[in-house]
Amino acid sequence: MTGTGTQADPYIVDTWADFVTAVGKSDVYVECAEGTVWDMNDIAPDGINSRINIYAKSISGNGVIIKKMYFTSNGSFSFANSTSVTGVDFLDFLIESGTFIYRAGAATFQECRFSGIIQDSTFFYNAANSSAYIKRSSINLQFQGNSLLCCGYYVGNGIGGRPIICENCNVRLSGNSTHSSAITSYDSNYKYNLITFENCLISGVNPFKYLYVSWAWSSGTYSSKYSVFDIVCSSGQFITNAPRYSSIVNCIINSDKLNGATVDTAIKKVTDDQLHDASYLQSIGFPIGVE
Repeated sequence: MTGTGTQADPYIVDTWADFVTAVGKSDVYVECAEGTVWDMNDIAPDGINSRINIYAKSISGNGVIIKKMYFTSNGSFSFANSTSVTGVDFLDFLIESGTFIYRAGAATFQECRFSGIIQDSTFFYNAANSSAYIKRSSINLQFQGNSLLCCGYYVGNGIGGRPIICENCNVRLSGNSTHSSAITSYDSNYKYNLITFENCLISGVNPFKYLYVSWAWSSGTYSSKYSVFDIVCSSGQFITNAPRYSSIVNCIINSDKLNGATVDTAIKKVTDDQLHDASYLQSIGFPIGVE
């Protein structure tokens, strides 16, 4: 490991041990050496059952690949400070009875890739009193057992319980979660699968009974915007608003894949043919990028 950890002279790391040491230091800047690949099957073949504490101010991955991470029990990436994570690829992980990202500080993720299996676990647990942002990233997750995409814990008096906000992301879901609890009120302690999408594509197979894509808070309103839900659903599933919400803005869903699922009326239903017809989408005012 080289550098002093300042913004002008960040820590440069190329080993997993140095990475864990560097990100565990408060308010430092960390960069991964270009071309770095960490195969966790070799580094921690029995898995990790404790938190990897992250206090760094900035982590610049430079495309680092962390593959085949196996978290069990209390294993997680635990963010305690306001950390910016850019250019880190978390690939082919397996999370069993734990949490992949535990966020107690205002961490944000940009230009990252996430792919793996969530088994009886939560992908993103937000205990912070601010929303979590994932920007310009790809998310490809399979959910099994009693699993969640995200969960925010609300302690009361407007503190905590904030969701994930995805912006300009490609999100692909699959699997079959057995988790069936709903958010019953604004004051519910646990905010299950509370997530908004802005300029996102959500595809694959919906594994959840409830997916809440719009909500409101004392600090503001948050709703899904300009996103496409091209996802296979089933009867008994709900893509809807949280108990306190803001109107969903210009989102569309493939009605040929709903199979009896309930969708909020603010999400416009289009057929598969219409979804792939640029002229039709322009006619209903749905924004289409043209090069």
